Amino acid sequence: MKIISFIIPVYNVEKYIGKCLNSIFSQNVSEDNFEVIVINDGTPDNSMEIVFEFGRKFNNIKIIEQQNQGLSVARNKGLEVATGEYIWFVDSDDSLMDNSIKEICEIIQLRSVDVIVTLLNRLKEDSGESMLEKYPETLCINKGQQMIAGKYYLFNKGQSGAIQRFIIRREFLLHHKLEFIPGLFHEDSEYGPRLLYLADKVYLKKKPVYNYLLRSTGSIMAMISIKNLEHIILIFNSLMVFCDLKVVNKDRLKFKAIAYDILMLSIKFGQTYWNTKEFDFFYSNNKSVFKKNAWALKGDCDYNFKNAFFMLWYRIDTLNCYKFRHFIAEMHKINK
Repeated sequence: MKIISFIIPVYNVEKYIGKCLNSIFSQNVSEDNFEVIVINDGTPDNSMEIVFEFGRKFNNIKIIEQQNQGLSVARNKGLEVATGEYIWFVDSDDSLMDNSIKEICEIIQLRSVDVIVTLLNRLKEDSGESMLEKYPETLCINKGQQMIAGKYYLFNKGQSGAIQRFIIRREFLLHHKLEFIPGLFHEDSEYGPRLLYLADKVYLKKKPVYNYLLRSTGSIMAMISIKNLEHIILIFNSLMVFCDLKVVNKDRLKFKAIAYDILMLSIKFGQTYWNTKEFDFFYSNNKSVFKKNAWALKGDCDYNFKNAFFMLWYRIDTLNCYKFRHFIAEMHKINK
C-alpha cells in the first residue's frame, strides 16, 4: 500500500500543472511511497499533454478521464481509485514545498490520526507576495498541544476551508462516506466542518508544506456571482442537516454557530452586488434564513454582551447589521 495518494483534478491549468507535478516528483522520496491520481475533468486546453509527459517518466501516476463534471465529482472519482493510506487533495495550480512529502510520511509512520492539519503558504500570483498562515491562539499550539480532537479544532477557530490543508486517512473517509457534493461552488466550506467534527484524532503540523496560489484571474473567488451566493445557502442547509443527524446535543449550538458564520459569507461575498436588483432579489428570498438562525451565534466560543447585541440585530435586520460591522472593520484597518 502507498502511504499517500495525491488527488489532482485538472481543468484549464496548462499554465500551472507542470509546476504542481514537478513539486511532487522532484522531492527525494521513493515512488513506492506515494501515487498521483490525475483526473482530467474534460479540460479543453493542453494541460493533459503536460500530464502525459510526467506519465511517461514515472510509474506511479494514474490518469482518469471524465467529461467536465466539476471539482467535486473529480475528487470523488479520485478517492474511488486511491490506494494510499492517506489522501491529499491537491489543486492543480498549487504546489508542495520542499521535503513536504517526507515530513508528512514521518508523521503518518509515528502517529495514528484521522487528519493531519497543515498551514498554507498563500502566494499572490500578481505580486509574488507570500502570506503564511498561523494557528489561532485558542488552539494552544504554542504550548505544545498538537494532538487534539477534530471538533476541538473546529470549535476553537481552526480553519475548515481549503481542503488542501488536510491530509486525511482514507479508511476514515470511506467509513464515514465523506464525499464532496457534486456541482457545488465553495464545496470545501461544506466538506471541512463535517470532516473535522467526525475526526477523533487530529495532528497539527507547525511547519507549512503547501503553497496555495491566489490567482489574479480564473479562480472562483475572482468570479463571484449571485449563483455563488445561492450555493452558500445550500451549504448552510446541508450543514444543518448534518448537525441534526450526526452532531451530539451538547455540540449542536457550537456547530450551528460555525454554519451561521458560513451562511454570512453569502453577504460578504456579495458586496459588489449590494446595490443591485439581483442582490435585492437574492436577499429577499433568503432573508428569513438569516434572521431565524441568528440565535446560533450563542454557540460562538466568545459569546458575550457584544455578540448578544449583534445577535439580536441580525435577527431584526441582518443585512444592515452586517453592513455596519463591515464598515467598522474597514475603518479599523484604515486607522491602524
